[in-house]
Amino acid sequence: MNALALTTVMQYFASMARPVNEIIQNLASGFPGYLEFRYHNRRMRSLGVRKGELNENSFKQIEGAGIRVLSGGAWGFASTSDLSEAGLEAAVKKASAMARSMASRKKNPVNLAGTDQLARGEFNLDGYYDLQSMSLE
Repeated sequence: MNALALTTVMQYFASMARPVNEIIQNLASGFPGYLEFRYHNRRMRSLGVRKGELNENSFKQIEGAGIRVLSGGAWGFASTSDLSEAGLEAAVKKASAMARSMASRKKNPVNLAGTDQLARGEFNLDGYYDLQSMSLE
């Protein structure tokens, strides 16, 4: 069984030399179980004003991918902030190794229902990008 679920914000991946869908399809091809990728991108801006004076102005961005595999009747998980092909491949190998390790200890193997119609998509909050484009003045 080969299945792939992808939840992603494509803005980041459009800038990569090799499209992420191609990278993920390459990693998923021939995978002996269920393989799931989830991309996460969080942007945070913090402003602080005290007595009319700006005392804090910071921006932080956190992004990465969560990998989940089901192999040999057990789950394996890994995450990475390295979104290169090598980074994603290393995370898949780590999650697979965890699943193999757990499979030997499972009394009742995990079985998935059909995975032919898994969801794919983006989740964007209404107004989020409007806030990003507003001036801080």
